[in-house]
Amino acid sequence: MFRGLDIDRFIPGIERYFEQFSPTLRSITLWDPRCTPRQLSYFLSLFSNLDNVDIRRIRTYVSSATIHDTGLVPFSAPKFRGRLTLHEFPWAGTLKDLIASCGGLRFNYMDMKRVADCAPILLEACAETLETLRLDATDDVASK
Repeated sequence: MFRGLDIDRFIPGIERYFEQFSPTLRSITLWDPRCTPRQLSYFLSLFSNLDNVDIRRIRTYVSSATIHDTGLVPFSAPKFRGRLTLHEFPWAGTLKDLIASCGGLRFNYMDMKRVADCAPILLEACAETLETLRLDATDDVASK
């Protein structure tokens, strides 16, 4: 579990710090990561065997030294076939990037709370594989 990981500070060259975990890492938990949406997608793509993702309270963060995100090309297409937990996650664009770069998402369990416009995207992307779904009653998913 990473709490307050400042992904932005590792870009460029983040792979030299984290690629050693690529063959074995299957689950990751990020609390309050500091990054842009594309940096998050790029970071997750470092782990080709990643199945379970838990992200809580993400905030947009851009330092004055942030490079242009357009140069961040995903390293791999993580498996994403386990659990997805998103709490306070407003970045639909990150999910769209992941879906495009991974050829879809295959999560079989999702727990979502305060995910703004992300729920409809995830429900559509995982329609064929989803077995368990937990949605917070305060999220207005039904009207989307």
